This record gives sequence, C-alpha cells and structure tokens, in this order.
Amino acid sequence: MDDKATVPLYYDARGDKLCVAKNDLNERIAEKLEELEIEDIDVAQRLEKELKRDYHIITSKKRLNQIDCDFVEHYSTAWESGKAMFVCIDKITCARMYELIEKCWAKKIRELEKGRIEAADEQELIYRRRQIKWMKETLMAVVVSEEQGEVDKFRK
Repeated sequence: MDDKATVPLYYDARGDKLCVAKNDLNERIAEKLEELEIEDIDVAQRLEKELKRDYHIITSKKRLNQIDCDFVEHYSTAWESGKAMFVCIDKITCARMYELIEKCWAKKIRELEKGRIEAADEQELIYRRRQIKWMKETLMAVVVSEEQGEVDKFRK
C-alpha cells in the first residue's frame, strides 16, 4: 500500500439493512489475517474456519444484490476512469457476483438507452451514446486460481 498501486480492501457493512449489524468485521478480518500470517499454516483455510459464523451474512442474497447494484451504478457513472477488479470472499461468491453484475449491467444499458430521448442537447446525446457504447464493449471475466476438488465443490 505504500507504493500507492495497492489499495486497501474494505468490507462494506450492510448489516443494518440485513438486520444483523456487524460493524467490526473489517477489524476482525484484519486481526485474524495478521494472526494467521505469523503462524505457518494454511491461512485461507483457517480464516474460513474462524469467520464461518459471518459467512452467511457476507454472502446473503440480499447483500450481494445490493452490492451488484452499487458496483454497476458506480462504474456506469464513472465510466471514463478506467478499469475495476471485484474481489470476493470465495470462488462460489465470485461466480454468483459475476452473474448478478452481468444482469445488472445489462439492465443499466437498457435504462441508458431509454434515457437517450431525455438528452437536453446534442452534446449530452453524444455523451450518452459514448457511455452506452463503452458499457456494451466492456469485457467482464471471472478469474480464479485452481484448487483441488473445486469441480465437486462448485457442483455442491
């Protein structure tokens, strides 16, 4: 993070909307990561075990649906600023988020296409056309590393 190329990751606490407030989750994850990095063990496996009780909150359908909307809204309005990477807690959630974002992205394109008729002038219409073109040309992919037994894990 000192090089300014790496930025910190934060959990956006949506517990209030899910009626399960967990405002200290960022701190608990950071503490657990530090603790596990000191020990010479499988960090991912230990972290999953330690935070298992929060997993259902982090991956709840309601929360993921809100996050996908936030993501699409942010990148469809800040579309000229570049690229994005979405990091998930696990591969299953990553695949779920990809599908959710893809659907929301298509919905946003439809909304923007309908909104073209509301353009105040020619300049705004050109801007909206460029934005829609950019959104249609945007490539999305799920990138994951291999894991033993992952085919069976995804089937389950």
